[in-house]
Parts: sequence; C-alpha cells; structure tokens
Amino acid sequence: MRIDYSKWHEISMSIERKFGNLQTLKMIEDHNTIISGYIQNSKKVLDLGAGSTKPLRGIVRGVYKSLDNDQSVFHDYSHIDQIQESFDAIISNQFFEHLTFEEGISYFEKISKILDPDGILAITIPNIEHPTSWYNNWDHKAYWGYWDIGAMMELNNIEVIDAARYRKRPQEIYALTQEERKIVDLIAKIYSMDYCRFVLVVGRKKH
Repeated sequence: MRIDYSKWHEISMSIERKFGNLQTLKMIEDHNTIISGYIQNSKKVLDLGAGSTKPLRGIVRGVYKSLDNDQSVFHDYSHIDQIQESFDAIISNQFFEHLTFEEGISYFEKISKILDPDGILAITIPNIEHPTSWYNNWDHKAYWGYWDIGAMMELNNIEVIDAARYRKRPQEIYALTQEERKIVDLIAKIYSMDYCRFVLVVGRKKH
C-alpha cells in the first residue's frame, strides 16, 4: 500500500478534532470493558499480537483465534499472511508499536481484507505523550499517535467510532484533590505530557 501522506495528515487532523488531543481525549477506567462491549456479539475474533498469556481471551464470547510470533505457547497463526479466513472482530493489545512503520502499514491493509463488513477493530497502543510508556520496552519500533492509528483505519475503509485514553491504576488520578489535579494538568499542558499510559482506538469496517 502506497501512502498519500497529505491525505494521511488530513485524516489524522480530522480525527484529533473529532475526539480531542491527548490532554482532552476522554479517559476510561477499563479498556477491556469497553472492548468487550463492542465485541459482545462477535462470532469469531482474532487476537492480533496475543502474547504468551493471551490476556484478552477472557473477554471473547465467540470463537477465539490468536496470532503471535512467540511460539512458546500455541497460537493459531504466527503471521497475518497465513490467514485465509475472515473475522467479525479483530483486537490488538499493545502490538503495533512492535512493528516497523512499513510493517504496520502492511498489517492494516491485510486487516481490512480479513475483517467482515461491520466488523470491529479495537487497537491499544502506548500513549506517546506519557513520559515513559513508549520508552519502557527496547522492542518498540514505530511511534504511533492515536490519530495515526485512526488514519490508517480510515485509509483502509474502517471508520473510527471511538477513542479513549486509560491507565492501569486510574484511582491514582481520581484520588487526587482538586488542587493536586490542577497542578498535574498544568504540568502536562506546559510540557505536552499526559498521565494516561495507553490509548484505545475502535473502528468499524465499512461496507
């Protein structure tokens, strides 16, 4: 897939205008609950980059299949090129940052081919404006903003329908006093930082 970067930029900006920048993007307490709500009626789900523990398997009600190149445990697939079937939901938790930019573009193109019309695509990535989230793993390769993930969806006929940021211990933020929260928000604004470690983007395949 050859990327039209002016189109990419145009779509990225429109997504940020629609859902907000990383300081104003809505904050959720549990990304698994949100994803579960979107895929609750899905009959066949692909977990892309499932990992050795397959943490998202528990939220899938239908047929579950996994893809990962870690062969220490069983996975149905080790690469997306092996897939000859379609799915009505694809979930990907902290996976795309481990691909090169070129690999990521290729994966989105192939995802569009195996995702059924009206199928759900849910992707989580590190928040690139968090001070350490992206840098805490030596194997992170591509620096994706949530708007970039959204643009790749839109360029591959998948409409972005939701976006949110989250942290695994949200009570640490909610427990702050109003004055403490103001200080945190001010520091984040001055240094273009955010206290949420991760971002969720959800899309639906167009007909």
